[in-house]
Amino acid sequence: MSAALRQLRHRAEEYADAAQDTGRHAVSRAEGYADQASGRLGELWSEIEALVGHRGPSVAQRARHYAHDAGEAASDLSDQLVSLTRHRPLVVIGVAVAATWLVSSLLQSPRRAR
Repeated sequence: MSAALRQLRHRAEEYADAAQDTGRHAVSRAEGYADQASGRLGELWSEIEALVGHRGPSVAQRARHYAHDAGEAASDLSDQLVSLTRHRPLVVIGVAVAATWLVSSLLQSPRRAR
């Protein structure tokens, strides 16, 4: 194997390792967000029960149904993020790079106007 090919292979392995690390980090953050959303939904549910408890079981039942649907939606979103990260880590890296570039360019814009 030529030196150029070895170097390319080494770089590809480095990028693959970086993609896996980024993917693991993204999965961890997605799981953290899902846990936070689930906890917050539980808190909101308690508040809703307290507010509508005196209005009868039908309102409470509907609120329970909406809270359950919201929890499932948050869980589904988390699962989709985890799946995307595992199956297409380079896409996740690309999105992260693009988002970083966008945010940094937006933060630098006011400085340029001065």
